Amino acid sequence: MAEIKEECGVFGIYDLDGNDVKSDTLFSEHAVTLVNFWFTTCKPCVGELADLDALNQELAQKGGAVVGINAFTLD
Repeated sequence: MAEIKEECGVFGIYDLDGNDVKSDTLFSEHAVTLVNFWFTTCKPCVGELADLDALNQELAQKGGAVVGINAFTLD
């Protein structure tokens, strides 16, 4: 397996409760974090959610996580 050593820049998002979350804090909680940007009306995006949930459960056992970020905005 290839080792990836690149990091993304820090960005801010809101969680489901409206709390401000910084990406560096979120990512530091896990050994590996896979980020999936998706959109509610994107059928392929919604179609892959079950697979991503299964991957998240598998990664959680190893200290990792899948973080889904809905690209929908009210702006």
